[in-house]
Amino acid sequence: MLHKVVIIVFAAIVSVHATVIDSAEYYVDQDPGVGQGVNIPTTPDTVVALSASVDVGSLAPGLHIVGLRVRDNRGLWSLADVRLFYLIGTEHDDHEVLAAEYFFNQDPGAGNGVSLAITPGAEISVTASLDVDALANGLNTLYLRVLDDRGLWSLADSRQFYKLSLNPSQPDIVAAEYFFNQDPGAGNGISLAVAAAPNIAISELIDISSLPYGLNSISLRTRDSRNLWSMAASRVFYTLPDFSGTSDQLLADAEYYVNVDPGPGNGIPFLPEDGAWDEDVEEVSESIAGIPIGRHVLGVRFRDNRGQWSGTVIDSFVVGPLLTILPQSPPVLNWQGENAGAMTYIWRATQTNGPFAVIDSTTTNSFTDNENPVAPSQRFYHVTQQLTTAANRYRLPDPTFDASQLDRVGSPDKVSSAANTRKGRASEKNTGGN
Repeated sequence: MLHKVVIIVFAAIVSVHATVIDSAEYYVDQDPGVGQGVNIPTTPDTVVALSASVDVGSLAPGLHIVGLRVRDNRGLWSLADVRLFYLIGTEHDDHEVLAAEYFFNQDPGAGNGVSLAITPGAEISVTASLDVDALANGLNTLYLRVLDDRGLWSLADSRQFYKLSLNPSQPDIVAAEYFFNQDPGAGNGISLAVAAAPNIAISELIDISSLPYGLNSISLRTRDSRNLWSMAASRVFYTLPDFSGTSDQLLADAEYYVNVDPGPGNGIPFLPEDGAWDEDVEEVSESIAGIPIGRHVLGVRFRDNRGQWSGTVIDSFVVGPLLTILPQSPPVLNWQGENAGAMTYIWRATQTNGPFAVIDSTTTNSFTDNENPVAPSQRFYHVTQQLTTAANRYRLPDPTFDASQLDRVGSPDKVSSAANTRKGRASEKNTGGN
């Protein structure tokens, strides 16, 4: 029988001289030598496409090679281009399946598996109920193979499956327990009374008075008659304070911190203006001293008489050096600062609200205004200081100068001085402890 195994093949010879392919041949398995192969009809050209039908009737089923080479018009043969092909025999269609067997996990050897009843034929369909009682629970593998009329066994085809035990006598649940937030370990939770049964329903009023306000979790697990504990089933809930109004809710404490939060209860305490935290609304005023020049963060929080802290109210502020004027003529401006050597700019105006203009700069902490005042006789000053190379400049308190009152100093403008005073109204209703 002829089979076309070489569908399209090609060969090309490339050289500095124009050459033409004028002949081609092929061979199977053994090379008979150039010019001794099976001729392939060819139309001479520089590049050719070849198609040939190869007689494989004498070949045994299995792996073979086919080699192809071409000759040019100079009589030179190319190297052989070799390809592999696999010949499948046609006689297998004549064989019948006579037997089939299966096995689990370990191969007992061909013919030693569990036999399956089949009707012999070229193709078979097998339906069977397989006994898996002896298998362990978990992952297992089923293998199947067949025997033909030549006495040859096929390869084993395999499938994996997972075995689960169906226990018709479900054990009773004999105990149950719950816990909040942290797991104390199986058997160490708070016990719940249950009636032993395969399935139970629990209805219980649970005391949460010892839990903190906010987010909490409750977990429940059970133990069966085999003394095995279940996994813990958990739910999250939020605990709120009692709003029934049976007791007065009053402010009991307050604290603040600067820059670093030490945690509720660890800040700097302060009192209201009346000296005692004992009302639901209190007036507060607190002076803070000793804070270095620069930008800072202030946090304030309150605690009620139930021990609950509010959320923290946070604000930022800037501390600048304190500017003073010596009572002499010409006026001398002095300021206190911690940034030694920083460039300080002196601003001056003839009106309280400006406009201000820079009149000089210095790297010291003092400046003498030698310009003789003519009119108006009153001057207003402020200074700014460059603290970093990124032009981090802070507005200092605005002092004023009057020719008749050289020691007159204006009130701070926009930025707190080294001693900062905050006054406000605190209400328990605004705290986060509710």
